[in-house]
Amino acid sequence: MLILHDLRREGLTAEANQLEAVMRKRAEHWKGLDYPFGSEMPWDSTGQEEVYLWSRYFGFDDKIRVTLNAILAYMPTVPHWGYNGSARRYWDFVYGGKLSRIERQLHHYGSALNAIPVLTEYRDHPDDFYLLRVGHAGMMGALANVTADGFGPAAFHSYPSTLANDGISGDYGTGFYGYAVNSGTYIIEHPEFGWLAFSGNLKENKDNIEVAIKTASKGRIFLAKENLWLTTDAGEIETLTYNQKDKSVILKFNQSALVPNVLLNINPASGYEIEGSQKKDKFNRYELSPSTSTLILRKTK
Repeated sequence: MLILHDLRREGLTAEANQLEAVMRKRAEHWKGLDYPFGSEMPWDSTGQEEVYLWSRYFGFDDKIRVTLNAILAYMPTVPHWGYNGSARRYWDFVYGGKLSRIERQLHHYGSALNAIPVLTEYRDHPDDFYLLRVGHAGMMGALANVTADGFGPAAFHSYPSTLANDGISGDYGTGFYGYAVNSGTYIIEHPEFGWLAFSGNLKENKDNIEVAIKTASKGRIFLAKENLWLTTDAGEIETLTYNQKDKSVILKFNQSALVPNVLLNINPASGYEIEGSQKKDKFNRYELSPSTSTLILRKTK
């Protein structure tokens, strides 16, 4: 999906049409299957993210539901770092583990990849707290096993007699991809727990909700109450402040980030626009000076 959108934005229409035609053919095949995902194993957590996203793109709603339900069936919410959001996976240690055996792998790459559809679905249904809990935990699972010196293992061994990272990286890079394209800070007002920030440090200051952004890229924020999805293609957002009375949003940027321009995307469905006149580039992104320190966003509709 990211490649297709970029091809169209770059004006490479013929290449985009060719890719879309190939993917439609594949999605049509998936549409004819009861459970169009998995791999060589009868129960696997591989491929669901592409089935979900392409079914969504082509409007195959029944396959969206089947795929999402399968993911939620094996990504639990458990108060344990290893199992919370961990996609069910047993077999890859057999083929690619330094310690080779069949056992429940904790935060195999499927955790972060499967978080892509879950968090995408959550942004469509921001009142579904369960989706956020599962998706965010799976996304963070890609980082949970990384050692202090930067080694990323295929997964963590869950046998009580072991409880250690495997010694081979295996497919760890795929899991990190899931984090890299999916990480974001999610800010919600929960009916029981009040204001919360996932991947952020939140403080309430009278009418203001102030959140320090704590993801690696500092480039994606979802303010659920306003359906506001902010992403940067360049530049880092240090803090977001939301005023509950006038619904304004103030963004503070990291001025030490070495970028020629800050490139900010605001989802139109939120109804927010930057206060004052701001230039957009040919991709409809706000193009801001790297010296920009703060921006004010106002809800216009």
